[in-house]
Amino acid sequence: MNKSLLAKWVWRYGNGDNKLWRRVINAKYGNEDRNLRWNWMGGSSSSPFIKAVRSLFEEGSKTEKLLLNGMRVIVGKGDKARLWDDTNWDHIPLHRAFPRIYVLANNRNGTVQEYGRWLDSKWIWNVELRKPLFGWEMEQWNCLMEVLDCIAIHSQFSDALAWIHNSNGLFSVWSFRRCLENENYVLSERSNLMWQGICPLKVEVFIWQMIKGRVMVKELLQRFDNGSLSDMSCSLCNTDVETVNHLFLHCQWS
Repeated sequence: MNKSLLAKWVWRYGNGDNKLWRRVINAKYGNEDRNLRWNWMGGSSSSPFIKAVRSLFEEGSKTEKLLLNGMRVIVGKGDKARLWDDTNWDHIPLHRAFPRIYVLANNRNGTVQEYGRWLDSKWIWNVELRKPLFGWEMEQWNCLMEVLDCIAIHSQFSDALAWIHNSNGLFSVWSFRRCLENENYVLSERSNLMWQGICPLKVEVFIWQMIKGRVMVKELLQRFDNGSLSDMSCSLCNTDVETVNHLFLHCQWS
């Protein structure tokens, strides 16, 4: 079967909301309705179609890397994105980046909004653990807190799935096939140059988010709010559209 067309179903699943076929699949394979990612794999009795989709996620395959890293969860108010599985630190899910903290967490399958609360218009993280941390575990905990502090929570926007290989954030069969057929397609190695400990971790994480286009500027908010954001101008200079490039490279006040 055509891999690019199968990948389209992975995308449709993540953006299907309450579509009947999505609810049927979730009921059959025990996946939660709120999940954005296609994380159910099916069993030996699965249909040929499910087995074909499952083959896209064969460990180490090019399609697996392309799907896991090309389809990114954009966190809004944290109602769908799972903290440990859907939020990444340089292509790595948090449960793999911080395995010790993950093991000690009381809630391992909660959405982002289950790990904090709003206090005077500021988001406060609250990751509850089963026991106090030892000294050697504190370094991993502090690093996790630095990463979480760089996640922008927006109470008015729902979480969404984005395809990073299209400028509009939407998946297309053509763009998937283009990446798949490109023999030189590899994950960006810029991160190997970035995480050198030269500057504080918080600065490194923010630079990483900026390079990946994951900073919540108005252009990105507009894209995932169905165009309902009326004012797209830069909040600082008010002269141009607030994009990542404008805000960090061209704005006279930044």
